[in-house]
Amino acid sequence: MGIKKREEILRRRVGKIDLTTKITKITTSNNRNLEGLINKTMELLMTTTSIDHGAFVLADQSDVALIKVFGYKSRKKSFWVKVLTLALESERLFFTEELEDDAPDKALLQETGIHAILPVQIDSETLAAVALGKKDSLEGFSREEIDFVEYVGSQTAIALENVEAFIEKDSRIAELQSLNKMFRHIEHFPDLDVLVQEILDEAMVVTMADGGSLMLIDETTEMLSIKASKLLHTLIALNAKIRIGHGIAGTVAKTRRPLMVNKSNIKRFRHEMERDDISSAISVPMMANNKLIGVLNLNKKKRHTVFSRENLELIEAFASQAAEAIIKADHYHQIENLSLKNDNQFREFVRALARTVDAKDPYTYGHSEAVTRFAVLIAEKMGLEDEEKRAIEIAGRLHDLGKIGVSEVILNKPGLLSKEEYESVKRHPLVGATILKYTDSLTDVRNLILFHHERFDGSGYPDGLKGEKIPLSARILTVADSFDTMMSKRPYRDSLTKAQAIEELIKCSGTQFDPKIVEAFLGILRSKNLHVTKHFFEIEPDKKAA
Repeated sequence: MGIKKREEILRRRVGKIDLTTKITKITTSNNRNLEGLINKTMELLMTTTSIDHGAFVLADQSDVALIKVFGYKSRKKSFWVKVLTLALESERLFFTEELEDDAPDKALLQETGIHAILPVQIDSETLAAVALGKKDSLEGFSREEIDFVEYVGSQTAIALENVEAFIEKDSRIAELQSLNKMFRHIEHFPDLDVLVQEILDEAMVVTMADGGSLMLIDETTEMLSIKASKLLHTLIALNAKIRIGHGIAGTVAKTRRPLMVNKSNIKRFRHEMERDDISSAISVPMMANNKLIGVLNLNKKKRHTVFSRENLELIEAFASQAAEAIIKADHYHQIENLSLKNDNQFREFVRALARTVDAKDPYTYGHSEAVTRFAVLIAEKMGLEDEEKRAIEIAGRLHDLGKIGVSEVILNKPGLLSKEEYESVKRHPLVGATILKYTDSLTDVRNLILFHHERFDGSGYPDGLKGEKIPLSARILTVADSFDTMMSKRPYRDSLTKAQAIEELIKCSGTQFDPKIVEAFLGILRSKNLHVTKHFFEIEPDKKAA
């Protein structure tokens, strides 16, 4: 082999290595930047092959997601769909001159100046199409240039997949941030009307929906009524009531199963979709404790945009949390609206609410009732007024109301809690007090719930109050609550005996507990006619009196 021939081969090899390095650098440095990846890749392709026209057409299933044109005049999207379609039908770089003379698009492509089309593929899936114009010189593409163009296509496909993965991850982070925002709203339990609108707003942000509605069910009439809406026709938003089993939302209410509808996949709802000019819809049941609360509906109106399976799964979880939030928000409305003049009715309601809270934790079922009875006995022993005793009775039953917002997984965890889990539990006094935020008639009760985990030495929560700064009734509630808790079996420990619980009260007198209240309670517990078991005590007949 002559010296000149060897030098030519060497130059080609060096050139290939240099170009390979460049495309690798482009794909790695733009693995999170779709725009940069396309621009730099096309610049390298066009420079290397000496062409001044090119286009990058990004696929979205069978449609076009993005078009980047370099040198070509603007054309309608339908033209680039044809280019993408040709790429989808090919497995390699091909030249337009290879098309049959009677091929419908051949003349149009050549007239536009498209000389070659490169499918950007990975695992037989076409992610994009690259259109290349004619070379500046009269020479066609060399074998080395064809190899390089196809290599760029394979590397770009990998890079595109990485970029899309990053974009999806970024989208997931945004979704989680939006969900966290929603759950913070739930924790504050705003007015019910405000809450339902917030739920809808956040659901739309999470899924990038164009419109939607939140419907609550009236069990008496078996009708769904819109309580919040966005971008619905005014007449629909004001008057819409849907019977269970009718339409998309009614079907979801009847089956209690989520539904995702696109114009192309479900004929049954085509009329409803076309009437409301909807291209895609999601409708999910809002369930709490196996009970239907309502239906959350979202829609997209733009052509060629549809909800994804991930959107549906996310909104399912979202709707479950939202349903619980609606129930919680409705609790304080019921409390406030219940006539306090009818005291028996009010007390029965509070008992029922307390049982609902206790039911979340099978280990402490009946705890609220026992705490109430212990606390009232102490209040009587210490000579508190009737109004104070009544506040203690209500607060005793509702002191753990905030645990509605604590996961059952945490409450029933068979082991010690992590720092994050413990912080979640520690928020329950504040959450419980917040539920009663708008119940002006129960302000005293609210404060007892808020402060029942404060400690006499100032090391409690949520405010770290100390000594006499803690309301007396809250200090009474602390002793009653702690005593019954000690006598309750937990997933991570057995219950204490009555004697062991009394010993613990004495040990913590002056630190956790007010000594005066411990002394009063010990006097009650040491009564010969008081028999105490888990969550229950009874006063036996005085045998001497008999």
